[in-house]
Amino acid sequence: MSRYWRNAKVDLTQADIVAALRAHGDSVYLIGQPVDLLVRTRSVWWTCETKTPGKNEKRRQQIQREHEADCIANNAPHFTVKSVDEVMRARNIVLGAEVM
Repeated sequence: MSRYWRNAKVDLTQADIVAALRAHGDSVYLIGQPVDLLVRTRSVWWTCETKTPGKNEKRRQQIQREHEADCIANNAPHFTVKSVDEVMRARNIVLGAEVM
């Protein structure tokens, strides 16, 4: 492990997404690696990757596939969101209120 530390860049939408989840009573933990957020909705844990719309799409797709594969291998619900609307849809899916 490197002894040098680099602060991770935070996606522009992350603060709004975290605020929306917390407003609905969810526990949100900013973990940064391997995904941005660890969320507990009622008794269900799930991971969430926040993204800034339109930036670095090609690079993001490869990294995202790796994160999604890790989550699938561990039976963990995982979503990539770019807006509050998308995270609320993901939350509804976790709760079983909406079908993918």
